Amino acid sequence: HLYWGTVTNEQASDLLLNQRVNGFYNHLLSNKDEMELQLRRAESACGEANRAVKAAFRFRPRTWVLPKDDGVMKEALRRIGAGGDRKRAGPSPLHIAKPSGLNRGHGIFLFRTYGEFQHSKSKCPEAEEHYVVQEYVANPLLIHGYKFDLRLYVLVTSFWPLRVHIYEDGLVRFCSEPYSTSEEDIHNPFKQLTNYSVNKANTAVQGGAGRVDTEAAAGGEGGKGGEALAGTE
Repeated sequence: HLYWGTVTNEQASDLLLNQRVNGFYNHLLSNKDEMELQLRRAESACGEANRAVKAAFRFRPRTWVLPKDDGVMKEALRRIGAGGDRKRAGPSPLHIAKPSGLNRGHGIFLFRTYGEFQHSKSKCPEAEEHYVVQEYVANPLLIHGYKFDLRLYVLVTSFWPLRVHIYEDGLVRFCSEPYSTSEEDIHNPFKQLTNYSVNKANTAVQGGAGRVDTEAAAGGEGGKGGEALAGTE
């Protein structure tokens, strides 16, 4: 039979062969910070001898997991601000901060300097200092000028051996306003975040009322829903 809910590791070990659960207890892949740490672990396990496999992990921007990497990030942002890590003049590049344990776009913000990061994170005490920070993909693929992401649904029936079933249909989510990284737009979530939970609040867009919130129906997104790290917010 099927148990719909979260079970502990102890409860899972007592399941019979004919019993199934809808989710695994740990968040090693579904939380942003744990996913990054697992990617680092897998990349490190490749070793220098297997460079081709190790290179496969470089699909994501430079990432820091806070509070663990706070000092490293602060120094990196200092060097970037001083021009040491940049090839051209101009404003410091954008970075994006995402609370590790929150979802549906809550607490996400863009910033350029460590001081800006400190100021913005103080507005979200529920994040409890736990963030994943990445270099912002400032030139993303757009559709008619709008940011978008793809959500694919999978069913994992076993980790050992690994069995993953991919649902044939997917979901495309769009920002509700055209993408821009001008200074007046970098704090506009309707231009930067594809989360439906965010964009349904955009009163300038018609047709939002009455639609199904697919993020809430799926049990949240982002921190607890397996949001992709590198491509979407």
